[in-house]
Amino acid sequence: MSIATIVSQSTPSGFSAIGVIRLSGDMATKIAANLSNNKSVLKHKKATIRPVFIKKRLVDEAIFTAFLSPKSYTGEDVVEISCHGNLHVCEAIITETVRLGARIAEPGEYTKRAFLNGKLNLLQAESVSLLINARSIEAVKQQTKNLSGGVTKKIMQIKETLLTILSFLELEYGIYHAKGGLGTVTERMGALAEELGVEICLNEPVEECLFDGKKIVGLKTGKNTYTAKKYVMNVDFATGMKGLIPDKLRKRWSNNKLDKKSYSCSTFMLYLGVDKKYDLDHHQIYASQNYHTNLKDVTENKITWDDPSLYVQNVCLTDPSMAPEGHSAIYVLVPVSNVHKSINWDEIKHDYRDVVLETMKKLGYDDLKEHIVSETIVTPDDWGERDIYKGAVFNLAHGLDQMLWRRPQNRFEELDDLFLVGGGTHPGSGLPTIFESGRIGAKLICSDLGIEPDWNGVDTWFPDLKKPKPKR
Repeated sequence: MSIATIVSQSTPSGFSAIGVIRLSGDMATKIAANLSNNKSVLKHKKATIRPVFIKKRLVDEAIFTAFLSPKSYTGEDVVEISCHGNLHVCEAIITETVRLGARIAEPGEYTKRAFLNGKLNLLQAESVSLLINARSIEAVKQQTKNLSGGVTKKIMQIKETLLTILSFLELEYGIYHAKGGLGTVTERMGALAEELGVEICLNEPVEECLFDGKKIVGLKTGKNTYTAKKYVMNVDFATGMKGLIPDKLRKRWSNNKLDKKSYSCSTFMLYLGVDKKYDLDHHQIYASQNYHTNLKDVTENKITWDDPSLYVQNVCLTDPSMAPEGHSAIYVLVPVSNVHKSINWDEIKHDYRDVVLETMKKLGYDDLKEHIVSETIVTPDDWGERDIYKGAVFNLAHGLDQMLWRRPQNRFEELDDLFLVGGGTHPGSGLPTIFESGRIGAKLICSDLGIEPDWNGVDTWFPDLKKPKPKR
C-alpha cells in the first residue's frame, strides 16, 4: 500500500535567512525531482544544490537532502529542502509540492509516523513535542534524556524485574490444571453457550466478509450468508486480515505493514504416548548451556542442533485420566524459528526429534525412546498450514512496541462493528489473556447494544472507565 506523502515547513514561518521544507512518504523523492526538474537520484544523507521551479519558472536555488527509508526520522523516504527563508518562496514551494501529489502534514504527523514505524517508542514520541515546547533549560535536558533512551532503559529494567516476579510466582505457588486437559475448558464453554441458545456451526469456514464502505455487514461461507449487528473475528490476526479484509480497507494494518511487523517464535512439538509412568515433575524447563546462542538461532532462522532449550509436561503425574492405566502422555515444546524458506521441516523433523529426545535425558527421561507407543510431531510448517501466519504460534511478538494498547484493538479501529479476540489482539497471547480478550470484546458489544447481562455478580464494564451510551 502506498504511504501518503506529507509536506510542511519545519522552520518558523516568516522572513529569515533559511527555510526548511520537509517531505515524507513514498513520493518524496519523485516530488523533489519534479520540483527541481532534475531526475538524477537523490542519495542517502547527501546534500545537493538544485534549482527550484514553480510551474517551470525558476523561483530559488536550494539544498536538497534525502534521508531514505528506513534510515530516516519517520522510517519513510524523507527529503528536506533548505531554501531562502522568504515567506512567499516557502509558501510557493509547499503549494507546488501539493500540486505534485503531497498533502499538508497534520500537527505532529512526522513524529506519529516515526512511532508507528518503530523509529521511536511512545515516551520518545511524546518527548519530541515536550522538547519543542520546553520553557526552561532543565525541561530541555529532561526531554533530551528521554529521547536518548535513558528513561526507556529504566522501563526495560522494571519490565525484566516484573517478568522475574511472574516466573517466581508460578514456581512458588503453581498454576491450575484443568482436569482432562486445557481442551476441556473450551469444550465446557461451548456446551454452556449451546445451553444458552447459541448455534455453533462447525466445519463451515468463513470464505468472505461483506462490507458497506468501512462497515462489516455480513459473512459468507460455503453454505450460507450470515448477517448480524456485531461481528467477532477469532482467527489468527495477520491471516484473518490478509484473507478476509481487503487491503484497501486497512491503513494501519495493511499487508505491507503486517509483513514488516515482528512475530513470535514458532514451536517444534512432540505429543508422546508412552507405556510407563514417570515420577518426574509435572512441568520441567531445560535451558540450553548456550542459552544466548540458542535464542539467537531462533531469531535468525537457524536450528539449534546441539543442546536446544525445551519444555516438558508430564501431565499424568497430576491427572492420570490423560492416559490409559500405567501409561503417560508427554508433551514437549521446543522454541524454534518461525516459517522460513531456508528451513525444510519435512526433511529434518525426524532427525530433530532424535535431538530433542536425547536432550530430554538431562531431565530424567533416560529410556523414553524405548517406551513410545504413539507419537505426533508438529513443526512450524504444520502450524503455518493451519492458518497461523508464519507459524508464529504466539502471534505478534511481545516487544514494547507491540504490547498492550499497541496491539490491534479489541474493537478493531479500522472497521465499524468488527471486534477481535485471540492472541493477536489486546491483552496478548497465552490462554488466560486470550480468554480475557474475549471478555473485553463481550463487554464492548454488550455496551454497544445496551445489554445488561447477568454475569453472576461480575461487573459487565471496566471499573476505571465511564460507560458510553449504547451504539445502535
